[in-house]
Amino acid sequence: MKVNFIVKVKVVVQVQVMYLGFLMQKDILQQQTHKIFQVFMGYLLMELDMLLVLKQEVGVVHTLMVMLWD
Repeated sequence: MKVNFIVKVKVVVQVQVMYLGFLMQKDILQQQTHKIFQVFMGYLLMELDMLLVLKQEVGVVHTLMVMLWD
């Protein structure tokens, strides 16, 4: 169950990164792009907080960060 949760979070983050990339490729006003990015980062921080609350290993959070910035 622990592993399932981690995999689900990773898939959700990957999908959102792809979606964010797609939105940024389109001709959207910079202000809107910035707002979408803020919402996305807020969501990601909530996910990371959830992982920390569940006392997941630091490695999991590190993996998420590496995946995001890769």
